[in-house]
Amino acid sequence: MRKSLEEVMLKNIAIKNRIVRSATFSRIGNQDGSISDAEMKMYKELAENKVGLIITGHCYVSTTGQMSSNQTSIADDSYIPRLKELVTMVNQYDCKIVAQISHAGAQTSVIQEPVAPSGIEMIQGHPARELTLTEIEQIKQDFINAAFRAKVAGFNGVQVHVAHNYLLCQFITPAFNNRTDNYGGSQEGRFRIVKEIIEGIKEKCGSEYPVFVKINSNVETDEEIYSKDLIVMMKEFRSLGVEAVEVSGYNFFRKGINEHNYYLEEVCVLRKLVDIPVIVVGGVRNFDDMDEMLNVGIDMISLSRPFICEPDLITKLIEGQKESKCLSCNKCFSVQGKRCVLQ
Repeated sequence: MRKSLEEVMLKNIAIKNRIVRSATFSRIGNQDGSISDAEMKMYKELAENKVGLIITGHCYVSTTGQMSSNQTSIADDSYIPRLKELVTMVNQYDCKIVAQISHAGAQTSVIQEPVAPSGIEMIQGHPARELTLTEIEQIKQDFINAAFRAKVAGFNGVQVHVAHNYLLCQFITPAFNNRTDNYGGSQEGRFRIVKEIIEGIKEKCGSEYPVFVKINSNVETDEEIYSKDLIVMMKEFRSLGVEAVEVSGYNFFRKGINEHNYYLEEVCVLRKLVDIPVIVVGGVRNFDDMDEMLNVGIDMISLSRPFICEPDLITKLIEGQKESKCLSCNKCFSVQGKRCVLQ
């Protein structure tokens, strides 16, 4: 049996294999934030086709953090029953499911006045203002409450979204965080909100409730500072009891069809310095890519766009298909009426 298909035991959760569906915004959710029938069908296809762990598309923890319409909400208790239906359906296939919880910060297009660590403009003509300390306290509580709702709904854990330039990523990224109070000014300050959110989740949900984190391996500017910060943050994640860290990058959408395992080199360096389970996403097309990852000490492999193209990809690979049909064309970000141009 290939190592990618072997069971893996993390600190508080056993997963039937090492293959993860990375959090992916489906664009087919209901306008009210609830899981749509189309999404239920999508998750069912993934679960019944040998995916070990599904991480949901990013769920907004409060209305101030909603990125776009038809995004899944976990912002109040009314969403719990439908989320519970999703978990029950996925778990019946011996597949685990984790809710990714997120706040878009300056990347929201549906909030009239976006908020961010500092006054920045990430969407042209839609600048964000700096958060007050009172608002930061509320956002921390929003994440903690969202995690507790996920637990009540039966999710096998949560993933705190600290990547892809959303709010928590904005806090830890020097180029976006110009604060001079306790939530900026140093690596410790920039990381403080993330640390306090994880601590709060562990306190409210129990120390054994699985908490995952997603984070960038790179940034566009101040790369040297960020790289040093990342090593410290990874060590802190271990101390905080994080289950595993999924490592991505800010520039994944710029990668082409002939590029594989985009972030493996950076993560290999990181993995040697930090003793915490690592999941890597980006450029995984086939079993050979997975083997390359696992053979150098990566713990799990994560895929996103290939599963948009082929939810049954793992079944197909087992049956002899050589690799994903995904073209890395990124039209899944904009195509209307379907999720992939090849469908």
